[in-house]
Amino acid sequence: MLERAHRGLLVRHPTLLDPQARRQLRELLKRHEVLRTVVEFRDRLQGIWDETSASHGRALEAIARPVRSG
Repeated sequence: MLERAHRGLLVRHPTLLDPQARRQLRELLKRHEVLRTVVEFRDRLQGIWDETSASHGRALEAIARPVRSG
C-alpha cells in the first residue's frame, strides 16, 4: 500500500511538484513497474486531451494506438 505522501505525488500534476517531490515520484515509479505503466498511460491520455486542434479521427487513433501496442 502506498503511503499518504506518495499518493499525493500521483494526484498532483507533475508541473505543480517541486524538485524534491519530482525526484520522489521518479524513485517511486522506478520501484513500482505497474504504477509506472499506469502513470505513462495517464500522461498519454492527458496529451491527447490537450490536443484541442486534433480531429475526432486522430484522437480515436491516438487512443487506440497504446491499446494495440500494449
